[in-house]
Amino acid sequence: MKDKIIQLIKDHENSLIKDYDKLFNEIEGIFCPKNEYTDEFEHFWVIYGKNIGKQKAFREWKKLKSSEVSQIFNHVRAYVSSKEKQFRKDPERYLKHKTFNDEVVNANNKRDTGATPDQLAEIVARRFAREQREQGGG
Repeated sequence: MKDKIIQLIKDHENSLIKDYDKLFNEIEGIFCPKNEYTDEFEHFWVIYGKNIGKQKAFREWKKLKSSEVSQIFNHVRAYVSSKEKQFRKDPERYLKHKTFNDEVVNANNKRDTGATPDQLAEIVARRFAREQREQGGG
């Protein structure tokens, strides 16, 4: 493995490396061949459905705590269904920025407050009544 890395560096040392990511991805491929993704990561990858930067996403995945993996699986389906693919973060950024800790806003741009419609109606009615009293109208 060490010999492969040394050879890659030697192959690139005489040229100007404009794309450091390319070299990094080649080196990373030695440590984490594509067929060595974990089953949990593969499950996330399929659910997320935006297949961009798998190795980079897996690098971020390996940094997660087990409790964060649970949070991801509780969050990712709602996140995916709330945004069209083109507006979702790339998987690497979703993991790196811990988007799974963010509130999901549904497709109608309404927050999921966890309150029932009756509870929301009661809150609105109380607020309206309070505003009316403050304005001297009730």
